[in-house]
Amino acid sequence: MVDRDDGATYLAELARLARSLEAGGIYNGAKLLRALIDRELARAGVALLDTGEAGAGVARLADRLEAAVEDPALVAALRAAAAAAVDERTLPQAEAPRTWTCRTCGRISLGSVPEWCPDCEAPAAAAREQIPVWYLEPMDPADAVAGLAAGLVTLEGLLQGRPDDALAIPPRPGEWSVRETLQHLVAAERLLATRIPRLLEETDPELSAVAAWVLPPSDEATTPTELPASVLLAQIREMRNGTLERLRGLEPRDWARTGRHPEWGTVTVTSQAAYFTRHLWSHLAQVRAAAEGRVPCR
Repeated sequence: MVDRDDGATYLAELARLARSLEAGGIYNGAKLLRALIDRELARAGVALLDTGEAGAGVARLADRLEAAVEDPALVAALRAAAAAAVDERTLPQAEAPRTWTCRTCGRISLGSVPEWCPDCEAPAAAAREQIPVWYLEPMDPADAVAGLAAGLVTLEGLLQGRPDDALAIPPRPGEWSVRETLQHLVAAERLLATRIPRLLEETDPELSAVAAWVLPPSDEATTPTELPASVLLAQIREMRNGTLERLRGLEPRDWARTGRHPEWGTVTVTSQAAYFTRHLWSHLAQVRAAAEGRVPCR
């Protein structure tokens, strides 16, 4: 095994071992190697850059790929991503089309996946689509409803008995307080409470993308407010319970009703329920830590 301190070579060795086990039918062994790959990638991404620095880094990457005569469409999409980061705006799917990677040879396809890979002749089914964010991974409607309910219960449990003044104190400068996190969650919950009725009542409605860097910086809009944590939590509870009441009464066909989102493309009732289920989950560790006066583990 190669030296783990040599990050790129270590990842390459893990990938080679995973593919070798998979080729030999040792599928449960291959999954362990892929877990190690994911762990290394997660750990490598802990020290975040601000959006301007990230944009500059992506622009430099695009320059290198262009010099290596990579696919011009991929280079153009990377330049669009760099510009979006520098400009602090969302990146529409029109500028960064749907993206697939061939599982066999690694070829990247934008916009559509070819019936047969031009490089290795693998069929389209061998390509893996790269989704924009893990919140959009497939989820069964029943699991989405259960997740929306469980997330609310967990959030309330974390804050039970904690006074508003304590929940307004950030664990350290630059970190969100519980109140600020709840402020963000209110805005996200308002989006869900607005989108579900639109998807159910309108024909393929056009939804809007929300800037990721509206202060406090997040992946949904947040309107600053001075409301205490207890009031913000009550707003989340009311909206989520209303959404759950609506979702629990749906027929199976209703879950497939669609809308159009400039970032995500076609979305459904199911995908939006899944998205916001996972969005709240992603903030629970942050809430828990801040409520205890500490920053979450990274």
